[in-house]
Amino acid sequence: MDKTPHEGSSKMVMAATPGDNEDARALPTNRAFVLQFRRHADIKGGCVDGRIEHITSGRAELFHTLEELVSFVGESLEGQPDTRSKNAFDQDH
Repeated sequence: MDKTPHEGSSKMVMAATPGDNEDARALPTNRAFVLQFRRHADIKGGCVDGRIEHITSGRAELFHTLEELVSFVGESLEGQPDTRSKNAFDQDH
């Protein structure tokens, strides 16, 4: 695991590496997104404003509310194969 601080962060971030024991099928790339938040976004305060991109399709959209963000994710995942394996995260959610 990469234990170096990422740019702009004072916290240590654990990044998965290919040698980790994580089952790659639990995190398929067709279910991956990039989120980018505007400077004024205050997630804890309820100001959710930014851009989201679905990695495999390249489809991207601006969002201004949590509802718009969740809607984009739902629409992007429609028809995508559910290739999740059973792990602790899946059992809780």
